[in-house]
Amino acid sequence: MILSSGEKVMFPGVYRRVKNNMDYFIHLMGFKDNTLIEVQERLEEDAVKIRMLSWCDAVSRESTIDYDVSMDALKTMFMRRINLYAEGIRGGRIPGGKSVVCNHCGKIYHQTLSLQLEGHQFREDDTCPYCGKSNGSSIEWKFDNRK
Repeated sequence: MILSSGEKVMFPGVYRRVKNNMDYFIHLMGFKDNTLIEVQERLEEDAVKIRMLSWCDAVSRESTIDYDVSMDALKTMFMRRINLYAEGIRGGRIPGGKSVVCNHCGKIYHQTLSLQLEGHQFREDDTCPYCGKSNGSSIEWKFDNRK
């Protein structure tokens, strides 16, 4: 994982799994109450950030990695994505897209995320345009991937 200084540090596999499912994780953290997701209100952007930082703090305290290093890596990983996610919630689309590295072939492809229409949602795969393998899926987001 990359720290805010740009330094790369090795972490246990659970951090990679969190990173690979970050969008879905942030989506779930954005609800006021996670018991009935289908009918819940969304939290304000600042409330999501506070909840996320609290979670990062709890994970860093339990981690085998040094607290400061773990906290820095988790904050670096989540804060930019939370900002993009909040913009997507307001606009229905993540503006400008992003570059993604395929977990299978290692090639970089471009991805733009759009919110699926409420009531017309289905699980969509994040499929690499090079090797055709899935890099995860989402019921919330539609993936527009290109070379």
